Amino acid sequence: MSDYKSLNSISVQLLDNHTSPAEDERISERVALGREIERVFKASRCKVLFEGIYSNASCDGYNFLLLDNSSIKKIRLRREKLQALLGTDAIRIFRFNDKILLEIPKKVRRFPSLKDILSFERLDKRIPLILGEGENGKLFVEDLTNIGNLIVGGGDKSEVLKLADIFLSTLLYRTSKNDIKVVLIGENFKKYEGLPFLDRPIITDKEDVVATLLSLRSLMHERIDRCYSAGVGNIEMYNTLVGKDHLPYIVLLVDKLGKEIAEIGPAITQFMSDIALRGRFSGIFTMGFVNTARLVKYPIKLPNIMHKIGFRTNNREESLLLLGDEGAEVLLGDGDMLLSGFSSTDRRVQMPLITEDEVKRVLKEVRKKNVWGAWEEEGDYINL
Repeated sequence: MSDYKSLNSISVQLLDNHTSPAEDERISERVALGREIERVFKASRCKVLFEGIYSNASCDGYNFLLLDNSSIKKIRLRREKLQALLGTDAIRIFRFNDKILLEIPKKVRRFPSLKDILSFERLDKRIPLILGEGENGKLFVEDLTNIGNLIVGGGDKSEVLKLADIFLSTLLYRTSKNDIKVVLIGENFKKYEGLPFLDRPIITDKEDVVATLLSLRSLMHERIDRCYSAGVGNIEMYNTLVGKDHLPYIVLLVDKLGKEIAEIGPAITQFMSDIALRGRFSGIFTMGFVNTARLVKYPIKLPNIMHKIGFRTNNREESLLLLGDEGAEVLLGDGDMLLSGFSSTDRRVQMPLITEDEVKRVLKEVRKKNVWGAWEEEGDYINL
């Protein structure tokens, strides 16, 4: 296969820089304050253990291990005491898994930019998925080939679909149309019509959705059979064996997880189950985008989907349905997300900011040039 580090001839100047300087950390003072918060909790017989501090793009946080599930109610009753101790009424207390997180919003929220990440980060991934900035400035870039399948949800569909914009924009900069093909299902993807990496026209009709899912499932079985016939166990090994005749990865993005998919019924459930179990062996991966309010109204079973991303939901019920845990209902919005099922212990991430104007500028340039290849070493281009 071709080198995934090679870049395409699109100027990074088409993207904007949204970052601002990070605030100075007073680490020793914050650790001492965390110890004091722990004493406040323990005075109320809350069984918690102070584990440390963290800082992300929007908040300064204090992390506590929850030792007794009954303590969560007592903790929330201490809000006034904590507000007096921290000198602000804007504190947020929420639980995620076995942790209690107490956060104080920063005076100036920081938004990482896709431009900075593409300019300075070596994305040594087969299919790079930029998630954003986590605790203490850590950049989260996953490889979709390791994730396999992903569900992304939240109460604001436009916020949820921004992750799709980031993913598809990254493909334009970092991959070759010969290495990755994309299948898009949903009206919201119409702006990407005609781009080089599309495997087929964008699908919007329900009948075409069913036909596409069945086609991809048949392709998955065909590819698996081809791998077995060649004496290898997965698509990576097969492509290494055949060289220039390699099979491209296929990524399916679906934004119709709601009423329309519920009406399709068993077809989507069976497809998602099959792809989740065997898709990665054949090089076919899925990303589903859902409005959690519609997921509550039109529930569907999504078996074997381990990796999930939750943006701010409308209530606790939606967070539990999407992530299997509470917490998403108290996120800040504008790209603030929780991760579930990922290997990292960090769970809170701020998605990069990409505006609709940026996306339009990039798509306009791609359609104008429609050229794929190595980046040129000129002033407005980057070369990694």
